[in-house]
Amino acid sequence: MKKAISVILIAASLLLTIGCVSGTEKIAKQKTFEQGDYRYEDENLIALISINKEIVTDNHFDFDIYVDFTIENKTGEGISLITDYLSYNFTSGKMVKLLPGETKQLHTALSSPPIAIPPHSTIQKTFYFVEASDGAQIALKFIVTPTLENASLVFGYRKDGKEIVSMVTPADIVNVTTYSGYVYRDPNRPLPEHKNKLGQVTVKQKTWNLLFTKSIEKRRQILFDKATQKAVEQYGNDILLANVRYEGMWNPLSLLLYFSMLGFVEDASITADVLENP
Repeated sequence: MKKAISVILIAASLLLTIGCVSGTEKIAKQKTFEQGDYRYEDENLIALISINKEIVTDNHFDFDIYVDFTIENKTGEGISLITDYLSYNFTSGKMVKLLPGETKQLHTALSSPPIAIPPHSTIQKTFYFVEASDGAQIALKFIVTPTLENASLVFGYRKDGKEIVSMVTPADIVNVTTYSGYVYRDPNRPLPEHKNKLGQVTVKQKTWNLLFTKSIEKRRQILFDKATQKAVEQYGNDILLANVRYEGMWNPLSLLLYFSMLGFVEDASITADVLENP
């Protein structure tokens, strides 16, 4: 028994080390989004869906549009989300595919494997709109709406060897809102010219990640928003954050969560340089 517990603790520590530490150089950018929230439920699952579209931008080639899924498996059996079914469908017959990923730079020809949802568990995943050409990708800014105007969202899943296709329509909407937030710039793209380094900010936080529902992206974004707020309070609004470093360490309190099998506790911190905005 002691040996098994030791193996579990070592595995948990390794997972946190891999998933929580990042040293890439990134610059944050404030963006404004329109968000449409939807709720879909059947006898097997509950799906909370948010369609997010950037609405304030000065560059038609640089905008974000994506869909966040939170899916709860209500059953005592495993379910597989079939990602190849996931699409945004217009009443005109046009279809835009969505794919899971860490970046919007995806190719429409790619296929992705199903996503397993264990019994009585919840997953969170972000999906990006993809088109075959740059021109078609740019057009999404003008034809996709978070309110599913003349459109529907389709996804499918497999249970007991049977494929079930579900459709989310405007009738399933529960909220529409506009919000602003800070997002990371792609470190592989050219960074804007910047001026002087004004200083540095650090934010620390203890996070209880019950049932592993908070992804690394979400935990990182929460800390980053706090770091941005702290930087604005200290240096004013005309700033950029660069060289963002995120670190996460396993906390022994994780043992309270059935030896990290029901989640974990993380001591996380984020440090960033504060630059003068040109």
